[in-house]
Amino acid sequence: MQLCAAAVWAWSLATPAELPPPAAPLAALEQAFRAGDAQALAGLAPPGGRVLVEMAAPRPVRGAFSRGQLAAVAERLFSGLTTSGVTLTPGGREPWAPQAFARGRWSWRRDGRESAVTLVVTLEWRNSAWRLVELRSAP
Repeated sequence: MQLCAAAVWAWSLATPAELPPPAAPLAALEQAFRAGDAQALAGLAPPGGRVLVEMAAPRPVRGAFSRGQLAAVAERLFSGLTTSGVTLTPGGREPWAPQAFARGRWSWRRDGRESAVTLVVTLEWRNSAWRLVELRSAP
């Protein structure tokens, strides 16, 4: 009986090559940045997991954060600025791993000055959904 249950469970799992494209979570991530919505950004984190964040701007942030911590960090990150644009372009997936990558540009205005960074995002397929596991800025 245990072997049968294990076989059914294994059969129900999608292999990395069969996973749906990560378009919806990337759009949700863009929207969270556009709106400056820290809670929406935190909602993309894996329940019970952590998100690695390494941002040089607009405020330096570095660490691995739970959902609640990520909401507080994002609140600080978005504070005092207005997003003027954000775009994320899927960068592909590794066929053997349940991960997807994206790269894009986030621009904002603060105190009349326009600034921007390149965002690098890693999503991971966990519990039947794409979840944010890394958020980095790149030069």
